[in-house]
Amino acid sequence: MILYGFGDHGNVVYDCLEEKQPFKGYFDQREQGLADAYLGVYDPTILPDEPILISIGDNAIRKKMAAIVQHRYEILIAPSAIVSKRVTIGEGTVILQSTVVQSGVILGQHVIVNAGAIIDHGSNIADFVHLAQGAIICGHCEIGEGTRIGPGAIIHTGVRIGPWQLIQPGEVVTANRP
Repeated sequence: MILYGFGDHGNVVYDCLEEKQPFKGYFDQREQGLADAYLGVYDPTILPDEPILISIGDNAIRKKMAAIVQHRYEILIAPSAIVSKRVTIGEGTVILQSTVVQSGVILGQHVIVNAGAIIDHGSNIADFVHLAQGAIICGHCEIGEGTRIGPGAIIHTGVRIGPWQLIQPGEVVTANRP
């Protein structure tokens, strides 16, 4: 697999990746410390048959890159994650260490479910969402495109969050947000 981006988030994704499948290299604007794996800036002709993950934490940049990248996208689930067999996972999504994703959850494309996050049953997480470390999404919630849920934030059962919202670290959300 190839990574696009090898900053802080890319390093975390790399840690999960090396446990699951062969790492072929990474694209980035600059070399980020793994000189032998650096493929240069993105070029769709380099390893065109290898799957790729966009390993950039910023939701807006990840969306912009998804419109450019021509490789086939992969899904990555860390070995320590607990993910129900009845979860729908969109391409390019990354589920990191010690997360729990319950039955009936729908994860859009290019979602990041960061370490220790929990998503309860029947929730719908749109494209390009980032759930930070320890975020909790209770059952039957809807999280709009590009929203960032801060570390330790809690979204109560049935709450709907609109697109491109920022939920602060530790915030408890009990009512819908447009």
